[in-house]
Amino acid sequence: MGIDSANSTLHTGDSVRLEDLGDTPWVVLGGGGLKGLAHVGAWRALTEAGVQPAGIVGTSIGALAGALAASGMT
Repeated sequence: MGIDSANSTLHTGDSVRLEDLGDTPWVVLGGGGLKGLAHVGAWRALTEAGVQPAGIVGTSIGALAGALAASGMT
């Protein structure tokens, strides 16, 4: 799974209405240093369950984990 940011219509500072997001879930990953290792297991569980998120967002270690997941590294 990958995310094609070139086709994204959202940009930094854009506001989004909840109804614009549709029914496809997004993955939100938080920060927390070493606690971010939990993102690996969570991502693996989502992948094994066949969840295909519309996007991935994160802060701090969550942003790094999200970038790795979006690039196909698991």
